Amino acid sequence: MGNAFRVLLIIAGAAVAIFALAYGSYSIYAYFAPKYRQVDRDVFLQSEQYQQGMIRDLQNFRLEWIDADSEKKLALRGTIIHRFIGFPQDKLTPDLKQFLDEVVRYNGVSQ
Repeated sequence: MGNAFRVLLIIAGAAVAIFALAYGSYSIYAYFAPKYRQVDRDVFLQSEQYQQGMIRDLQNFRLEWIDADSEKKLALRGTIIHRFIGFPQDKLTPDLKQFLDEVVRYNGVSQ
């Protein structure tokens, strides 16, 4: 009886230890994963490929803007502001800065 109880106790202890290790690993992951993801995101936003891609997109939007009527300009305005509101202005060329300012000030009346 004593040996059976000891074996049962060891099995229960091992199960608790495995559960504790699994939960501890998850807790550590849950704590550090968002920090790693934020660092990855910050590095991505500072990458040259991302910045060149955003500038190219803004240039394409400018070409669309030139040929657009008032209704399409309002739709483009929302998209452009949403995409570029957090983009660093110092990365833009002067003509793109001017275009972005024009888009922000646009109120739906032909200019």
